Amino acid sequence: MNIIIVYFLKFLLAPLIAIVSLMVLNNIVKAKKSFNIKKAIVLVLLLTIVLVAPVLISLLKYEFVWVGLILTVLCYLFIGVFFMLFQNTKFYKSIGLDNKFHTLFFAFIVMLLSGWLYYLIFEKISNLPYALWAMLSIIWFVLPLLYTMSLEYFLNISKPFYKAWNVSDNGVSDMYWDNVDVFKLIQVTVKIKRNPEDKNYSSFSVKLPMEVSVGMWFNRFIEDQNFRFPDRMIDTYLEGEPIGWIFYTNKWFNFPLFTKVLDAEKDGKFNKIRNKQTIYIRRTALNTIEDE
Repeated sequence: MNIIIVYFLKFLLAPLIAIVSLMVLNNIVKAKKSFNIKKAIVLVLLLTIVLVAPVLISLLKYEFVWVGLILTVLCYLFIGVFFMLFQNTKFYKSIGLDNKFHTLFFAFIVMLLSGWLYYLIFEKISNLPYALWAMLSIIWFVLPLLYTMSLEYFLNISKPFYKAWNVSDNGVSDMYWDNVDVFKLIQVTVKIKRNPEDKNYSSFSVKLPMEVSVGMWFNRFIEDQNFRFPDRMIDTYLEGEPIGWIFYTNKWFNFPLFTKVLDAEKDGKFNKIRNKQTIYIRRTALNTIEDE
């Protein structure tokens, strides 16, 4: 029984998975458009032969490490680039794989068959003990495809637009602020440069009402700080022109990738501001997003 299981895993599992995957791809693509299964099978077989060919480098025996391995990787990168160019041909387009994810799934089928044959042939002709690790070098074949997909999606990302807040005297009246429920205030840390020329941020520990818009609260913050420290006022003008402001926090870590921009026209509840959270406030031109 163990012999049968080993035989199945080594010689039948990979082709079986490839056949099932090809049938799944056929059903997925046919749901939207025609899929030429015959041409797809022909292309799978041709690509499999091409991808298995670098296994002959294993005839170098112990010279396979590292020279042979580097040559193998370069071969798969070259084949991957060729596969990307081949996608522009009439033959490939006639198969019906226009979707990038369908192409990626198709490449997975080819790599599965090729990796299986690569493993068997490498183990047979090289007598080296690392056939499995050498087989994994076939992953480099799909790298050009993943690169072009990533680049395409990256270029399609729309540029961020941050609506700048303009500090003004118009806002919530003093009477309203006097009636704010002090028991619902949260503690936040504000980091802001008093002047655009400052190298470091000034830090303030202040209270923030959750039911007031961030922009209105900031107006009050500026008014209060400039009243208390007239000799160190926060400059809200640049060469006589009003300045815009953007507000942001760190979601989880203090790293630009995890920055969350706040909507100054919405309140603390909408922006999900937490107690003892740090809010960074930066100057920006009113008509652009170029900050200081």
